Amino acid sequence: MLVTVAPFHSSTRTITSTMADTDSDDEYRRVHLPLSQNDNKCAACHKSVPKIKLCSGCKERVYCSGACQKEDWKFHKSYCGKTEGLDLDAFRPLLAWMANVSHIHRDKPIHFAMLHKIINNCNPDTPWVELSDGRQARLVVVDDRQPPIFPYSDPMVWWPLAQSAPVARKMQRRILYTGYVLPILTAVAGSLLSEIYTTTSRAGSHDKRVRLQYRSSPIADFGICRGAARVVAEDRLVFYSMKTRKFIGDQDPKDHYWLYFTSVKGEEVYLDFSMYPFNFTHLVNTVGYPPPQQAGVVTSVPCFWSERELRKRNLSLYTEQDRVSVLRNTKLQEAMQHCSNHMTDWDLNVFHIFMEAFSKKNLTATEKALFNSWLWESCRTLGEVLDTQLYKTYPKEPQTAFELDPNETLDGA
Repeated sequence: MLVTVAPFHSSTRTITSTMADTDSDDEYRRVHLPLSQNDNKCAACHKSVPKIKLCSGCKERVYCSGACQKEDWKFHKSYCGKTEGLDLDAFRPLLAWMANVSHIHRDKPIHFAMLHKIINNCNPDTPWVELSDGRQARLVVVDDRQPPIFPYSDPMVWWPLAQSAPVARKMQRRILYTGYVLPILTAVAGSLLSEIYTTTSRAGSHDKRVRLQYRSSPIADFGICRGAARVVAEDRLVFYSMKTRKFIGDQDPKDHYWLYFTSVKGEEVYLDFSMYPFNFTHLVNTVGYPPPQQAGVVTSVPCFWSERELRKRNLSLYTEQDRVSVLRNTKLQEAMQHCSNHMTDWDLNVFHIFMEAFSKKNLTATEKALFNSWLWESCRTLGEVLDTQLYKTYPKEPQTAFELDPNETLDGA
């Protein structure tokens, strides 16, 4: 499957390794942190309250009652600026689209199984195998003894034993979306820090402050979780190279990453763009979400959204082991002092160190270079959506669907 993205806009910016000659106001910024979950003291009487009331304008001032809010207004009105909330539920298709663009990036290495024919029966109804090292997965045999061919115009030529062309194309997508989970998530989260939380406003100002929110509650923190995703053997893939006579693993569900968002009220939601390789093919429609000149041909992309309703039903795919904040990381905040088109090597290296410390693994040179591009491109896309106010056209509820295998049904269906 060949997927393309529309050419970049003529005003494309590039990440530079040196700072610009001018010290314009646009180059130097600071991150403006929202309220945290611990900010529960009334701005007027300074009492801690279990249920806070927020200023309806800026949503960054806490009160215990309407009376206290009225009393404080004579002081607060001189700098209260309006905050425009971006609802995560409505906004998530854009974030999923940004992650998808990273997966189909022209510089991302192509998985060897996409370059050579698959010669065995590894259809959805084929039993999984157990390797000598204990790994359990569906076996994919790749005949990589011949020169690579990419792309295959006909998926049935690439995988002659596939049940159908749709089954073959789905296998291609599962392979395409494999790997680079942490750099892609960090690029998306970094763009939120860069383009949303460096905006601010005050009374009488024409500047716009935008902030993420979940339903009616502002987001207090966001970052990345690490842990294990619940994946059964038949939904994993293991590749066998006929050239090297070695088994090559897939993406590791025991070393999985996903985004978390915590609201001021303490509610938490998850966004995961990396479950498709495990046959958890939850898709979101992205038509109308990216800037028109960047839209490309891919309209439905992987995006799993875990929120309040799933929690009530005790449904979870994850066993969390660790997490790290992106929004409240002081080093990342310092790196955001430069606009995305003026980021320095030092700024980018802060992100590299952040990922290595969290994953306890060294990034390769390829991963670093790809992340640098992905961060800038995510910042550019998000910045344009905010500048043009395209987000105001987003529907309240995104369109979602599952891409099921033949004869597969959803649990409870």
